[in-house]
Amino acid sequence: MTQETAEGKILKARVRLLLSQPFFGNLLLYLEPVEKKGMAMPTLATDGDHLFYDPGFVMSLPMEHLIGVMVHEVGHIALRHLARRQGRNPMKWNLAADYAINDLIVNTTDNNGCRMFQLPPGILLNPAWHDQTADFIYSRLPETTDKKTLDDHGDWKDFEKDGSSGTKEQEWKDRIAKAAVDARTRGKLPGKWQTAIDDFLEPKLDWKTILTDTIVSNSRNDYRMFPPNKKHIWRGFYLPSMRGEEISIMFGCDVSGSISDEEIREALSEVKGICDQFSDYTIYLRTFDTEIHNRCELHPFDVVPSVVTGRGGTDFDEICREGEKTPGISTLVIFSDLEAPFPKEPQGIPVIWLSVSERKGPWGLTIQYPRKVYNLRRKNVSI
Repeated sequence: MTQETAEGKILKARVRLLLSQPFFGNLLLYLEPVEKKGMAMPTLATDGDHLFYDPGFVMSLPMEHLIGVMVHEVGHIALRHLARRQGRNPMKWNLAADYAINDLIVNTTDNNGCRMFQLPPGILLNPAWHDQTADFIYSRLPETTDKKTLDDHGDWKDFEKDGSSGTKEQEWKDRIAKAAVDARTRGKLPGKWQTAIDDFLEPKLDWKTILTDTIVSNSRNDYRMFPPNKKHIWRGFYLPSMRGEEISIMFGCDVSGSISDEEIREALSEVKGICDQFSDYTIYLRTFDTEIHNRCELHPFDVVPSVVTGRGGTDFDEICREGEKTPGISTLVIFSDLEAPFPKEPQGIPVIWLSVSERKGPWGLTIQYPRKVYNLRRKNVSI
């Protein structure tokens, strides 16, 4: 039997995060594991490109603690601690960042209130700084202290140097935004992290990018262990491969009286835009108000319908139930002003609310669609 190596253990931990916590797992894919001895803190470290590790430390940790430390490393990047240090006292900022990230990690819970991650004993924690940012903590730390961080932050200077032009920093902003959208749509982004990340992601991705990336993520980023990823078999590592070659979604267009003719035209044009981006797709187009009126299945070379009926009130129940029971679709997109009660959340399918109002869905991912000022004309629409 082949003896486990430190790198193999790290890759196993990453696979577990990919499957259970895709936000962290996806971000870790951008960090290449590199063995590095002689670090100031012989644990783990990152410079924004690599995940440095001391093999002895990795092998000494139980898997749950290793996962927690890896979340600690990529969490520094997600909260932009590497880029936000700037000209501040490096040691003081490093301590502040560790206090902030450790508090967030140990207080991340699931829907049942159970802690999701574990960290090794002896980490920096202070209940007085619960839910505080690194900036807040930094302002309250002494200039000198004998306390030590969990990891080696010496390589952060390389990120600041390489990211001085903004290119590397923007690249990570895009990665973080996309990973957050993917995880949020799957219901896999813990609330505390969602709030913290949203506070630091500026500028956010535009709605078209978010919509497209989410559809692609749900359709193609479907990991499975068989067949394995052939790229790593020669190294003895069996990592998940990707499956899903076809974009298959349901697009529900609200045609109630509160939606203008022009907005319905825009919704149908967005459907056409989705079709134009992919070479292989199935789009189940549904128009609805209190019930579904039009059902259409679109494949390559099909024409998007230009006539719809409706103009009653709004009820999301039937469209959600139809999305839930339609086999093979990866995402349910609903274009609406969300001016209606919300039904029970569909099971087994991510929902994207493409909202033309200020309202947000109580579950799923809401993308704000920039609403224009139109005259509302309550009649059938012909384009």
